[in-house]
Amino acid sequence: EGLLVFSVEALDAGEKGYYLHFHGRFSHTRDYLERTLRAAGFAPLSIEQQVLRMEVLRPVQGWVAVARNVTAPA
Repeated sequence: EGLLVFSVEALDAGEKGYYLHFHGRFSHTRDYLERTLRAAGFAPLSIEQQVLRMEVLRPVQGWVAVARNVTAPA
C-alpha cells in the first residue's frame, strides 16, 4: 500500500501519449500517465501540472503524480 510519487515533463497532446525530445527526455500526456499507472496496479491519487524547472530561462511544465499501489497483498 505504498505511494509512488514522481514528476515527468508534460505533453499537451500526442498520438501515443508520450514523446521523446531531442535532448533525450520524454514528455507524457496526463491521460497516458493515468492509463499506465492503472495498468501497472496503481490508483492515481493526484496528477497536477506544475513548473518543474527553468531551462534556458523558460519554465518547463510537468506533471507531479501521486499514486497508491492497489495490488499489494493485504
